[in-house]
Amino acid sequence: MDIISTKKYKHLKEWRKHFKLSQEKLAEKLDSTQPTIMRWESGTMAIDDETFEKIAKTLGIEPIKLMVSPKDASTIDFLSKMNKIIQNMDDETKLQWISLGEKLTDKK
Repeated sequence: MDIISTKKYKHLKEWRKHFKLSQEKLAEKLDSTQPTIMRWESGTMAIDDETFEKIAKTLGIEPIKLMVSPKDASTIDFLSKMNKIIQNMDDETKLQWISLGEKLTDKK
């Protein structure tokens, strides 16, 4: 999985707190150290893709969800479901679906 290399740290602290873990406890689960977690969370130390995936697995979430805040994670699930639906549509059906969505959300 190719994970965007920038700002992987941005929501790490939010996710750690979401799961009620201290830096020390997360470090223990990752076989790391508290200062390393602190550096990852502040963005002063890069998180490589393998470690990023290990963090997600440790937290029990998909790596892509670490790229958004916990409160926005349901959007990832929603977009994944939408993607599965549209994969089997032809272009005309996709345009009709978009048009329907626009009509349903029109607040005029």
